[in-house]
Amino acid sequence: MKAPQNTKKTFITYNGQSSADYGLLLVGTHKFETPETDLEFTEIPGKSRDLIHSKGRYKNIKEEFTFKAFISGYETLDRWKAKLSLWLRNQTDYSPLWFSDDPEWVRMAISYEDAAFERIKHDYGNITITFAEDPFKYRATGLDTIVLSSGDMITNKEAWSAQPDWHIVGNGDITLMVAGHSYLLSGVKDEIYLSTEYRRAYGAGKQSLETYKAKFDHVWPELAPLSQTVISWTGDVQRVEVMPKWRTLL
Repeated sequence: MKAPQNTKKTFITYNGQSSADYGLLLVGTHKFETPETDLEFTEIPGKSRDLIHSKGRYKNIKEEFTFKAFISGYETLDRWKAKLSLWLRNQTDYSPLWFSDDPEWVRMAISYEDAAFERIKHDYGNITITFAEDPFKYRATGLDTIVLSSGDMITNKEAWSAQPDWHIVGNGDITLMVAGHSYLLSGVKDEIYLSTEYRRAYGAGKQSLETYKAKFDHVWPELAPLSQTVISWTGDVQRVEVMPKWRTLL
């Protein structure tokens, strides 16, 4: 996946459209958080130090962009506001967010809070847009699909494990082997999709499969950090594709 191209020096692209399309120039404040580890602290009577329980995850973060808004290209402020709202508010799930100062990485974000606009002149003002984001960002090249041959080796150069999407075209009982671990796919008909991140398997057309068709004892095929992984398979397989989704913490 390639980063969007634009003549503006600093911009974002969200929901498939650039901030520059709305007369927004990102020259103001840029605020962001670092991800918080999701921990539970329990007080123990007689002990001065709380017991820590990790939930094994990081919490979402917020990232805030402040723009100079030039609305002279629109007939009225209301018309510009309507178009801006359509851009920011027609999503109910995460969408890719690109930031031109960090072009090799993609954030997964949603904008749902009020966008604060300060009008300075008739066709000019400031606006702040806030996004809720996945605590990880994803290397753009890792969002491309790789077609594999059995026995191929792929390299994770990041310090975090990758949770890929897999697509296997074939039939019958298929065994996928990733870094020496075997994953049995029973009774595949035409194709199967695996989402390691969401721990789900899908059939043709991404229809949900019964759990017995992809049972991995709660261990799904990840790609270990800073290592090379050999991928192979057995069975009636015509094609195996993987979207590795290389990632790092924001």
